[in-house]
Amino acid sequence: MSFLNDLFDGKTPTVAMVAAAIADLEAQLPAASTRIVNAREALGNVAYMSDDEHAAADAELAAALRAEVRLRAQIGHLETLREHATKEEATAQARAIAEALRARAAAAQKRVDTEHMPLIERYEAKAEEIAEIAAALQAIETEVVEANEAIERARKNDPAGSHPELVIDSTARFRTEDDSAREPKDWRRPRGRTLPLPTYGLRLPPARLDAPHFWPRGQ
Repeated sequence: MSFLNDLFDGKTPTVAMVAAAIADLEAQLPAASTRIVNAREALGNVAYMSDDEHAAADAELAAALRAEVRLRAQIGHLETLREHATKEEATAQARAIAEALRARAAAAQKRVDTEHMPLIERYEAKAEEIAEIAAALQAIETEVVEANEAIERARKNDPAGSHPELVIDSTARFRTEDDSAREPKDWRRPRGRTLPLPTYGLRLPPARLDAPHFWPRGQ
């Protein structure tokens, strides 16, 4: 195991560290193969060697072969180590995700327990106020419609009579866009577009089952 200590300085290796070590050892394989080839070529001249030279050439070839075998064994060991590290990191990541999810769930539950009801109470108070305003606005619109209908009937029944002008409703008076304030090149929006009443499509559901019903009243 000493080569692992040399590679990782006694640290627990990560997948990235092991992958880098494998890449480094694999980069050494060509040099190890070249050393073996050179050693075998040297032994081709054994006839001209002294006994000491022959022994040295044999020792070099043996050392070169051992070095390659050792290098490949180290790579194989590191590949096994990488598989183990990958599993360990995946387990640690899954554990961290689970812990984060538990923390998130706890935080969400805490917000429900501490913040929800105060917000519901604020909502219901505001909804009741908005419903009252919407009802008043709707009452104005209803009054305008009924007044104009009465004026129209009076004009029809007595064309020569003196009748008031039709009441200008709030949409025409207050909620028509001013063409002069619009960009000249803004051709996508129709000129003089009227905006709907703030009560149009308004729905304010009760926040709790036992809460009062808000706008529209009677529905």
